Parts: sequence; structure tokens; C-alpha cells
Amino acid sequence: MTAMTARPVLPREASLLRIVAHGLVGATAAPTPVEAVRRQLAVQGQQVSAVPHALVVRSRGATGSDVGAAFARGDLVRSWPMRGTVHITAAADHHWLRVALMHRTQAWVRRSEADYGVNEALCERAAEIALDLIAERGPLTRSALLEAWQEAGLMEAFRGEDVSAYRRRHLLVRLQREGVLVQGPRSGNEHLVVDAGPLPDADSGPAGVGVGRGDPGHAAALAEIESGHSSDAGDDDLDAAVETARERRESAVAAARRARADETEARLALRTAEERERSGRGRADSLRAAARREREARAAAERAEARRAAQLAVASRVRDQARAAVDAARAWIEEAQGERARIEAERAEASAATGEVRAELDALAVELSQLTDAAHRDEVARAEQRMRLKSLAERAMNELGLELEPLVEEYGPHMLVPATAEDGGADGDAAVSGGDGTDGAEGADGTDDDGAADRRAAADPGRPYVRAEQERRLARASRDLARLGKVNPLALEEHAALEQRHQFLAEQLADLKSSREDLLRIVEEIDTRVQEVFTRAFEDTARQFAEVFDRLFPGGEGRLVLTDPGDMLATGIEIEARPAGKKVKRLSLLSGGERSLAAVALLIAIFKARPSPFYVMDEVEAALDDTNLERLLEIFTELRQSSQLIIITHQKRTMEVADALYGISMRDGITKAISQRLAHKG
Repeated sequence: MTAMTARPVLPREASLLRIVAHGLVGATAAPTPVEAVRRQLAVQGQQVSAVPHALVVRSRGATGSDVGAAFARGDLVRSWPMRGTVHITAAADHHWLRVALMHRTQAWVRRSEADYGVNEALCERAAEIALDLIAERGPLTRSALLEAWQEAGLMEAFRGEDVSAYRRRHLLVRLQREGVLVQGPRSGNEHLVVDAGPLPDADSGPAGVGVGRGDPGHAAALAEIESGHSSDAGDDDLDAAVETARERRESAVAAARRARADETEARLALRTAEERERSGRGRADSLRAAARREREARAAAERAEARRAAQLAVASRVRDQARAAVDAARAWIEEAQGERARIEAERAEASAATGEVRAELDALAVELSQLTDAAHRDEVARAEQRMRLKSLAERAMNELGLELEPLVEEYGPHMLVPATAEDGGADGDAAVSGGDGTDGAEGADGTDDDGAADRRAAADPGRPYVRAEQERRLARASRDLARLGKVNPLALEEHAALEQRHQFLAEQLADLKSSREDLLRIVEEIDTRVQEVFTRAFEDTARQFAEVFDRLFPGGEGRLVLTDPGDMLATGIEIEARPAGKKVKRLSLLSGGERSLAAVALLIAIFKARPSPFYVMDEVEAALDDTNLERLLEIFTELRQSSQLIIITHQKRTMEVADALYGISMRDGITKAISQRLAHKG
């Protein structure tokens, strides 16, 4: 009983006496836990839960909450881990202490690279993953960091051996040694991993710059470390420590009195616990009755399993009878697929021909439009000329009383040519344009009103006909005529030919549309048949997958789900897997062995739904343990009753169930094949 009451007091007293015995009296009078660590440069604890105690006894008036707050603020950090101890330093001293003492671990680094492959490239990749994850999530637990490295493939086998258990520990120590990571805030019984970059660098320490081995400041750094651990303490500090110990002893006596009172309360609690124990016995009897009922239920389940075995035998017979129908259906499907491919090729050719015809039709339509516009322009121009000639004849008859022949006789080339604007006449404008809007040529032909003609005749009787001048006037008139466009005399014939060509192409297009409808109908029939066959195959595979998954994952649940059940031709297939004891269904959240076993379950389900004469598998059981491998080998035994299995493996258990073994070995650079047929009992 005395030991029970004194137990809460002894660790603190013992710690103080131990510190005094080592001459570290000054470390017990620090105002804060951070200052207590800085006075010794580093403090070690045997475990994470003991660190607050080790720092509290070294500082006056401090509590465990103060220690936790110092870690949370980043004033204290846990440096590179050491076997069996927790190494605590102040954040300001972390990097220069690490650099000054790094040479002491060079042999360990070389051994880590040689034994476990922890080289510079691996460390850089691990540091990149860790820093990105810390930037995203904040401080990390060791388990979360190690899981991220595992998923990134950093825990691969080294020289054919699985060294992941050693590599993950060495990799974390290596990154903390290199100053990439550090452990800081406490969560539960561990210190979380954080980025060591924000901490003060090695050159900011009390030893100055260049504190690494071989640098100018290395000797100063070692002297600083030695002064921090010196046992030379003054008498005043020793007296103060003794006085402190005496005061704490008096408080321990008071605590012992309180512990005796607590003992009385504990006795009462013991009697209460005995009463609860007696009531628990009755509950145990009820649990035994429940266990008996559970055994009865288990016997009923075994009988149900026997019935399922009988039903399985019946299903096997049905399966054998259905194989012939499945083979016939498979042949028909292959024939249909070939026919579909042929039809698709014909449809592609027809589509290409349709495109060419459409392009030709478009070109002909453009050409027809151009010809139609040209013919229309020509016809309009001729109509305008006829209308103008008719208008001139009517005007000459109405105004002058003359027909065209007499008009030409009177105003022909043998007559004087009236002056025009180009000749500089006073009435040139009137010569260029008649009073009724006609051009100068009309005025020259005598179609102007009589008053104007008489005035021009009186002013300038005209000039003799000069061919050069009239040719210039003809050129101007020709330009005006050119604006009207050329007249195509064959426009109507070309229009008729194009119209006939258009009718022929329209008939061809109608024929192509009819062929397209026929092809689409055939494709629809093929798609319907393929959808029916795929639906039956998926249902068979899904049913087999559920059975195989239940055998490989006892107590688990697995099924195949369509991503788009409404479109069977374009839908995808997802795997929902929930091993026993887990809530997750996504395949990506399972472990590597579980994902491998789920993939094997899908493969075997396909084999059972659509059997084949033989199967070839390459190390499908490489990631499985003995229990899961035994379950898989039972299924392999069932498959080889109807099919031949060829398995590439390194598993001894798999080799033991085989009928024949074929091995490949190399000796002296020569590859040799070894075969052995095995004899099995029964």
C-alpha cells in the first residue's frame, strides 16, 4: 500500500536527484521548458509520453500544457529519431547541431544505401512527396507519410528482397538527418512530421557560419556543445537545487496524506466493483445461452451449405448442357461481327460516294446559278437594247416623223457630225446627254428635241466625219456596253443540260438515301443482337464474380456494376469490392494484395461464365499470402477439371498442385529448360 501512495511522487524526486548527481543543476532552474532545453542544447526522453515530465522537472512552475504549447508553436522540435530515445532540441539550435554532428552518421548512411537502397535519388523523390503532402494537409502522422511513400512505389524490393520494413524507417531518419523534415506538434503518442525548412539555418547558431566537419566553425560548434553539457556547477546552484528538492519533498509528504485518503476511497470502489462482478456473472450466463444458440445456428448453416453443394452439382450439369448452346451462339456472334464489319465498310464507301456526289451537286448548282445569272443578264441587256431601239424608232416617228432608214440617210457618216462636249462646244452637256435622259450617241443620231438641235446647228453646224474621233466615241460606247456583260447564245442549251444532270444526280441521291436506310436498319439489328449477347454475358459474369469473390473473401461482398445501364453498347464496368471488416467499396482504397485478389476474382468469373479449353496466367498469385493462395488454388483445381491451365509462378504451393513443372535456369551463361511430371495421390 505504501508503494501505491508514493508512486506519483517518486519519479519527480528521482529525476531531480538524477539531474543534481550529473551536475546539471542549472538546468533545473529554467523559467520555461524552451530555456531548459537551450541550456543543455538537447534533452532526451525514453518515450514520447515522458518528454513533458523531463522538461517540467527542469523548469520552475511549468506544466505539461506548457510543453505541448511549445511544440505546437514550433519553439521545440524532435530531431532525427534515435533507437529507444526521443531527442528534443530548440528550433533555433536544430540545424546547427545537426550539421555539426552529421559526420558521426556517415557510416550509417553508407550501410543504409548498401543494404536497403536508400540513395540520393530515392531521398529526393521521398522528400518531394513528403513536402507536397505537408503543404496540402499540414503536419502528418508517420503512418500517413509511410502510406504515401508506399503508394508512390518507393517500397519496392531491393535485390530481390522485401526491405520495406527497414527502408521506411531509414528513409525517414535520412530526411531528418539531411534537414528536410522534423517532428513537431504532438498528437496522441507521437510527434507529427513537418517541414524543417522554416527553422533557422545552421549559420544563424551561436557557433557562427561553417559548423560542419572540416569547416572553420566546426571547432567552435563542438566547444558550444561541450559547454552546454558541462558538469561544472557552482555552490549557489547546488544549494538552490537542494532547497528545491526539500520543498518538493514536503509537498510529496502532503501528497502521501492525500494518497491515504484516496486509498480509503479505493477500498469503497473495490467493494462496488465486487458487486458489479456478481451482476456480471448473471450476464455471463446469458452470454453462454446466446453462444449455445449460436452453435445451433451454425449447425443449421452447415446443413444449408450441404444443400447449396447439391444445388451446385445440379448447376454444373446445367452448365455442361449449356456449353453447346454457348459455343453455337459464339460462332453466330463471330459471323454477325464479320457481317457487321462488311456492312460498315460498304456504308463507309457509300458515305464517301454520297459526299462526292454532294460536292459535285454543289459545284453544278453554283455553275447553274452563274449560268442562269449570265443568261438573265444577257436577256435583260438584249431586251433593253430592243426597248431602246424601239423607243428611238417611236421617238423618231413621233417627234420627227421619220423612220430609221431615212434617219440614217439624213444623219449618216456622210453628214456633218454635231459638236460634243469633248470638242469644247458651248452646248456640250446637251450633246452628251439628251433632254430625255439618253446618251450622247442618241443625240448624235438626231433624237434630240428640235429646239436644241436648231440651236446647236445655228451655233456650230458640225464638222466632217473623222474616223479617229468616232472610234473614240465607239470605244466609250463599247465600254458602256461591256458593263452590260456578254451574251451567251448557248445559255439555254447549257441550262437544259445542267437541268438533266441535276435530275440524274437527284435520282442517284434518292437511291443512296434508300441504301443508307437499309444499312442503318441492318446495323440496328446487329446492335440489338450484340446488346442481347453482351447483356447475357455480363449477367453470367456478374453472378460468377459474386460467388468467386465470396470464396476468396469470406464474409465480404463484391459485385460488378454497369456505369451506364441505359446504353449497353457504350457502358463501362466498375468493380465494387468490400472485404470483411471494411466499409470501403472503391477498388483504389484497397491494399495492393486485396486489389490483386479482386482482379483474380474477376478473371476467374470470366473463365467460369465463358469457359475456354485452356488458360495462360502469369504470376497472378504473386502478391497473395498463404491463406488467400490456398483459396485460389482450390478454384484452380476446379478449373483444370474442364480446362488446361498454364501458370507462370514462383510460389511453391502452386507448384505442388501442378501436374507438370517446366523450369528455366541459367548456368555459365547458358539457358536450360528443366521439366518434371508430378504424381498426385487419389
